[in-house]
Amino acid sequence: MSQLNDLIDMIDGFLASDGFDQRWHVAKSIARKVAGADLNYGELDHPSGALKWMSSTMCPDYLAHYMSSEYYLTDSIIDDCVRTNELCRHDFGQMRQSETLSKKAAMMHEDLHDLGYFGAVSQAFQSTEPNTRTGAVLLADRDLLTFGGPELSLNLQRVTGTLCAFLGRPDETTTAPVYFIEHSPLTHRETEVLKLLASGFQYARMAEKMGISEIMVRTHVKTARQKLQASTRDQAVAIAVRDGLIQI
Repeated sequence: MSQLNDLIDMIDGFLASDGFDQRWHVAKSIARKVAGADLNYGELDHPSGALKWMSSTMCPDYLAHYMSSEYYLTDSIIDDCVRTNELCRHDFGQMRQSETLSKKAAMMHEDLHDLGYFGAVSQAFQSTEPNTRTGAVLLADRDLLTFGGPELSLNLQRVTGTLCAFLGRPDETTTAPVYFIEHSPLTHRETEVLKLLASGFQYARMAEKMGISEIMVRTHVKTARQKLQASTRDQAVAIAVRDGLIQI
């Protein structure tokens, strides 16, 4: 009953709030009460999974590290937020799970475990904005096995669902921390071929270095030219350098 009362209090708090800052204050308090740690909340592009913006109660130093390391490009939590509407559980610092993650994603999990987080639960839903999903992540300072019962899992699902439904978007009056992500218009492969072109590589050498066919190299160069509105591959390299998309 106390869990339902907490949920009702949270909804009442949201309804009585004026603006994102007040709703964020309500969200922070419920996150610490149910998970014992921190809250991440933001919007993702769908279906690409690109993180658009995020608010967080985590340590600013870690968030700066998260952004500079571009963990959001391989974040398995974001992947689940794009993939499903279901509540997802994430355990940090477990060797078995690390073997199923990319190297960078495993490093992120290790960083979180070193900071004292045992795991997280996440959930996301389609936003009212087109091609956008809104997601909430509760980071836990205790073993997620303590969240194992179906009743408690249901309560967590209610909390994350309510956060996604009520928190809304920050606006020009918001003073709560909001991190906006600037994404390159180029894919990783397109960026790589332009870097190699800038270094004087020919298509055959590029294909060998990248481990793909020469036809695929040419395809990546073509799509990069189209995105940058370049008429030649040399012009594409020049535009990418000018816009800070690659460094030589």
